[in-house]
Formats: sequence, C-alpha cells, structure tokens
Amino acid sequence: MKYNTDCNLLVRQIAVLSEWKRDMTEKGLFSVKELVLRCNQIEQTLHARLQRLATEPFYSTNTHPGHASREKPSTFCNDHVVRKITQVFAQAAGVYLNVLVSGPNPDIPEVSQGVKNTLAALKELPEPKYLRHAVWPFCIAGCMATKDWRQSFRELASGAGIHLGIFGTAGRAMEVMETCWKIRDEGVFPIGCDWLDAMNWMGQRILLI
Repeated sequence: MKYNTDCNLLVRQIAVLSEWKRDMTEKGLFSVKELVLRCNQIEQTLHARLQRLATEPFYSTNTHPGHASREKPSTFCNDHVVRKITQVFAQAAGVYLNVLVSGPNPDIPEVSQGVKNTLAALKELPEPKYLRHAVWPFCIAGCMATKDWRQSFRELASGAGIHLGIFGTAGRAMEVMETCWKIRDEGVFPIGCDWLDAMNWMGQRILLI
C-alpha cells in the first residue's frame, strides 16, 4: 500500500536539505538563514497538503466532482486507509523538518507538537495492522518521543504485532527507536540523538521507507 506521492516528494526534499546542511557544515559554508528559508518553503507546502487531506472529498481515479461514483465500496475504504497513512507520513515529515532546523531535542515545542500530532494520526489508522505500512513515520516520531509518550509507541507496535527481534523493517524500526531512547537517557551525545545517530550507533543504516 502506497501513501500519497506529494508527501513522498516532500520527504525527499527534506532528506536532500538534510544532506545539503551536512555538506555545507563540513565545508564551513553552512548558512542558518538559507536553511530556515528553505525549510519554511517546505513547511508551507506541507501544511497546505495536510489541510487538503483534512478537507477534500474522496474521489476515485474514475470519478470527478458532480458525477456519481461507480466504484465499489471497498475502493473508497481503501482510499480512506491511504489518506490516513498519508496523514501519518505528513505529520512525521513535520517532525523531520523541525529536527533538521532546531536539533534532535524532544523537548523543543515544535518537535514535541509534531510527535504528538503523528502519534494522534497513528492512532487514527483504521486497524493496527496498517502500522506496518507506516514504519518510517512511526520510527521518526518515536525516536523523538519524550519519556511520557514512549509507552504509547510501544503499545501501538504491540497491537500491530511488532516487537524487538521480529524479522523485517518493522522490527528494525523498533530497535532503532529503543536504541535512540537508550542513547538519550544515558547522555551519550550532548546535543541529543535522532534516528540517524541511533543507526550509526548500531553500526548500520536501515531503509525504513
């Protein structure tokens, strides 16, 4: 099951911007002003996309406004699931963006709010099993969760049959999340820890999308 292409492109834009920041920092050419400008542009697009997801009606590929749908009910059920998953990805993209700008500190208000929004979107998935289609946002938001919200992420994982040691991307995402929490609790990195720090600590990069 795929989430919306527009959201996919936004996530890629943030990833490219993250690489740009890393490259410019290494070269001693990093500009905070440029980073904030580019992040604001992405954030505006992201907010507009979330607004559309919340308000636009359901139309299948063969249906247009003002025309009766000939699609089966299951098609609209599937559209509903895809929209919910897309909302989860969009909210987590906001977390990614704010961590890029403000740093990997879960107590920063915009990061904390993004995690809260992503968690709420995850809880709105029609069935627990759909969490397996939202591993990336689950991991991104989970890594930046404060101690108060960690159990909520564990419970979501448990409900979807995801636990440490399970084979596949979902299990690895859980491992990254728990590792990130452990690193943060132990104060290993003074400036904080995110999912990439956790992966590096584990000695591996895990493709979550």
